[in-house]
Amino acid sequence: KEHRNLTQCYRAGIPVPRPYYVTNNVLAMEFIGDGGAPAKQLLTSEVDANDYAQAISILGDLYKKAKLVHGDFSEYNIFKTEKGLVVFDLGSGVDLRHPNAHEFLKRDINNIGRFFNKRGILVEDSDKIFEDIVKWALKN
Repeated sequence: KEHRNLTQCYRAGIPVPRPYYVTNNVLAMEFIGDGGAPAKQLLTSEVDANDYAQAISILGDLYKKAKLVHGDFSEYNIFKTEKGLVVFDLGSGVDLRHPNAHEFLKRDINNIGRFFNKRGILVEDSDKIFEDIVKWALKN
């Protein structure tokens, strides 16, 4: 499932590690980091309003372009790199047709908003973000 979700995201241009293959429940994917050291998780990184905006944009792109909801979108599942944020751990991701997709999207929005708010970043209203993402998708 994670390989399929990563592939969908990668093909949609969402910043995720490039999936290479899966065999016997072992997923091989692109290494995100420098010199053998993994990139820092968002949790352990300095963050700013641009990071928040990119995180919300990624949530929207997951929904609009990859037709997925992450399901566990948090500071633990996002790398901060020099080129921007990279999302990983898509094993909990669900297709938009999943009966709980909207509930999971709301939770993802709330989780990432709570993280940035604790770091002193001004965050948008979660309900408005949800409506903006879902309304756009309904129009297109």
